[in-house]
Amino acid sequence: MMFFYKACLISALSLRIISSAAPAELSTKNMNKELDTGLTVCSGTLHPATGCVNFFFNGESCVNFTGGLAFLYKQVSSASVGPNIICTFYKSLGCNPSGSDSDMAVLSSGEYGFSSVPGLNGTIDFDNMASSYSCSAF
Repeated sequence: MMFFYKACLISALSLRIISSAAPAELSTKNMNKELDTGLTVCSGTLHPATGCVNFFFNGESCVNFTGGLAFLYKQVSSASVGPNIICTFYKSLGCNPSGSDSDMAVLSSGEYGFSSVPGLNGTIDFDNMASSYSCSAF
């Protein structure tokens, strides 16, 4: 009789493990879809991807290129901005402009090489200048 209960318990646990595998896979696919609509920032090129990090859209919070992202500090050369998102890159940490029109690059959906990007008053060279960024939906 004890063998029967152990066999039932093992069968029930096996079914639980198998049934929980499918939602995790679905969740990963959804997360990848979110990443596709976010931001890719590279210290090198986008194609082929060199020194790139993918960020999913995180609301309007500021992201500093410090800690694990320190390799991007003043090293960003290209970016891809997802649809319906606008991202502002700043020369200073904390997403604070320091007063000059060339202290920030404002990028809407598309791919960019930072040697020629939109600034507040026209095209600017922002290569290897970004210290932080923030994005918002539009």
